[in-house]
Amino acid sequence: TDPLQPDAPRPDRFFLNTICDYLDPRRLVTTEVILRGPVYKPIWVSVGISVVAGMAVPEVREAVTAALRAFLSPLPPDGIQTLEDVTTVLRAPQRAERRKGWPLRKRVVAAELDAVVNRVEGVLFVNNLLVAQGTGAAQASIPMAGLELPRVAGISVTVGDALDLDRLRGQRPEPTEASSFVPVPFVPKEC
Repeated sequence: TDPLQPDAPRPDRFFLNTICDYLDPRRLVTTEVILRGPVYKPIWVSVGISVVAGMAVPEVREAVTAALRAFLSPLPPDGIQTLEDVTTVLRAPQRAERRKGWPLRKRVVAAELDAVVNRVEGVLFVNNLLVAQGTGAAQASIPMAGLELPRVAGISVTVGDALDLDRLRGQRPEPTEASSFVPVPFVPKEC
């Protein structure tokens, strides 16, 4: 656990030293053991959805946000033990890996995130989904190499079109009230 970053924990020096102390007597004499923590890539996600009629929009938006955070989490979901359950592995081997958190070297794919959002109860369909790394433009996929893992820097879920990524990051100001001016016809009292 990391109290400063509970969603993306970084190992401290004491944790790494404990692991080294454990591995040192078990390694081959000529082997050098080097331990490092993960490198987190900031990921921004903006989703525009349509909600099923009769469903509460705020609840659906929160459910979509929670589903995306859980999917992109480097940690296993709460309540899931990391020990392998043989029956789960035999029934659905593709889901067994997800029970351990985000796998190393697995890229973040926008189409996969689209599928996660579509599975949330109350979502009629996804209008559009934008995913980007850091300050970059929207991409179809974000590669991960070595010890890189995704870290959610920000998520926006809106009804209608997805919020622009620059606006989500706070790099572009919100539109002014003048741009939302709608003319109203004036009917004179006398003709």
